[in-house]
Amino acid sequence: MTQTAGNITLGTGRLYVDDVEVGYLKGDVEFVYNREKLDFKPSGATNPVSQYILTETCELRASIAEFKSANLRMAMGVTQAISSFTGFSGSVGDVRDDPSYNPASFSCIEGEEYHVVKFGGEEVVDFTNTVAIRFEHQWRGRSSTDQKKIVVILYAAVCSGDLSLAFHEEDFLLTDIVFTGTCVTTRPAGDQVGMIIEQITGSS
Repeated sequence: MTQTAGNITLGTGRLYVDDVEVGYLKGDVEFVYNREKLDFKPSGATNPVSQYILTETCELRASIAEFKSANLRMAMGVTQAISSFTGFSGSVGDVRDDPSYNPASFSCIEGEEYHVVKFGGEEVVDFTNTVAIRFEHQWRGRSSTDQKKIVVILYAAVCSGDLSLAFHEEDFLLTDIVFTGTCVTTRPAGDQVGMIIEQITGSS
């Protein structure tokens, strides 16, 4: 195998969910693929003669810098749609559609629009509510006419649902998100979770 400096790259890329870009990313984007295997070693043998795959996990992890209700809902794995309302004016004939809770300590500004992500109480992760994930990394250090990409695709993914929002005094607010690939059983074995594409020739 030859050594080629042009195959060295760094940097992150752009993340798309159902073909819609999530916005600016910050920090590392990490793709993790693991397989837990079981060896079969016959009696008297010193080495296994076969291996069986017990579990297979595939994750893509990223930190989204743009705070949006859609990104927050996705990171939490919430299945309910985002609701919206306009600040209640209190005029006669107006219908109050702002969130109802107790104690009602949040005062809406009249006429302003709000988005709401509601959560809590779900018992099962809905594997039918999946999204298609595409992460594109463009090689750095190549010439302007040689802009090749590495692309990671998950056909159908769900979010871990673990969320930690840290409102730092002197740092950016990031939404950490973890996508886990699920099996699309209608595809052939060996091609049910995703793919990694390396662009070899051409420019973009």
